[in-house]
Amino acid sequence: MGSLPTFTTQFSRKILEALRLNKVKMPPVELFDRTTNPNDHLDVHKAQMYVQDMDDATCCRYFQATLRDIAQRRFNGLPSGSITSFFQLPELFSAHFIASKREKKISIHLAEIRQQRGEDLK
Repeated sequence: MGSLPTFTTQFSRKILEALRLNKVKMPPVELFDRTTNPNDHLDVHKAQMYVQDMDDATCCRYFQATLRDIAQRRFNGLPSGSITSFFQLPELFSAHFIASKREKKISIHLAEIRQQRGEDLK
């Protein structure tokens, strides 16, 4: 067990005290900046971590390193110690970035695009 960081963190004591694995490779994922679907980002991160047989705490700790800009600031704004498992993290993360989720397209979207372009809707 190593010493705990002296700064505040969103991760619970259980995650911070978990054994750190030396064999972890940083997943080759595009950093999330809130402009893409948060669920897609989570899915890619999960797949990369699971391929490496990473434990729950490692999945959590490495997830934070996949964020940038406002996404990193929002993550840092979560209450101290509020993340207790990787199972819980997607819910917290997605709730903060709900506006970035892809909206299912329906026929009304096509009509709106045509109207914006001034096309005839016949």
